[in-house]
Amino acid sequence: MCAGLRRRQCSPTRSSTRSHITTGSASSIPSAVSAASCTTRRSTSSTSPGRPTARSFWSRSTTATNGCTSNPTVPVPSAASRPVVGDRSGAAVPRARKPAAARTARGREDRAARRLRARAVLRRLAKENPDWGPTLEFSSPFELLVATILAAQAQDEHINQVTRSLFAKYRGPADYLKVPVEELERDVHATGFFRMKTKAIRGASEQLLAEFGGEVPGDMDSLVRLRGVGRKTASIVLGNAFGVPAIAVDRHVERVATRLGFTRKGADGIEQELRSLYPRKDWVKATWNLVLHGRRICTPTPKCPVCPISELCPYPKKYAPLGTTPSASQIT
Repeated sequence: MCAGLRRRQCSPTRSSTRSHITTGSASSIPSAVSAASCTTRRSTSSTSPGRPTARSFWSRSTTATNGCTSNPTVPVPSAASRPVVGDRSGAAVPRARKPAAARTARGREDRAARRLRARAVLRRLAKENPDWGPTLEFSSPFELLVATILAAQAQDEHINQVTRSLFAKYRGPADYLKVPVEELERDVHATGFFRMKTKAIRGASEQLLAEFGGEVPGDMDSLVRLRGVGRKTASIVLGNAFGVPAIAVDRHVERVATRLGFTRKGADGIEQELRSLYPRKDWVKATWNLVLHGRRICTPTPKCPVCPISELCPYPKKYAPLGTTPSASQIT
């Protein structure tokens, strides 16, 4: 063997890649012994002697001399063709990429298609809810204003039970200011948040008497100036007491509109978005149908298996796979 020979008979030859190869002398060692005994060592980095580096692992280049065989050079793989995670074979496998259509198809419904779908939704909901309309009992714009203030964080059916006796006792804004605060708080105690609601009713009554002659104004700007009155309350009063087209956005409308993909969750401007989807004459109709659908079917835990608009709804967390892509006949 080369290891047992004298040093002058088996001298190392330095390659261009700093590979150390030990070969036998052709004159003193038979060719068969030389071929069997010559070994090729892996190249090492000059900065880390004796330990292969990441570069030397991918480029095992050796030099063949005096009949010794050499390993083929392995090219350094590019970033696009490196092995995927979990590939135990070590082979260079290109990373899979999703088609461009699959990456961009989601959420690409244009406004015209969304408007067409929204109107199909309204037709189905109106057929499903023939009783759509205000669920609060009232006989005047002021009674509707008070009832809507009291309905915050409460069910309309429960509010109706309270207002039947309340409206018999308090006929106008002045009546709410004549009684002590404690008495009014007792009268509205059953509606919840009674102190806050008492302040709102008394404050709105004072403004109506001081600025509007005791009458409820019929425009949005004036209504939202009243204490305890926001755009939702003002829209309900305008649409149902004055016949002015308006869209009221409560928690039910927001939940249904978001799940239907008409607006993003928590996005501002839901009212404006719904206005753009429906004609002005259908604003009140759309409001109450979305409200009733949110109360009866599209609750926080939705009843998707019995939903009449399930195939028109892209909500991804449906409780039954009833289909999410409507056909042309379903939209019309």
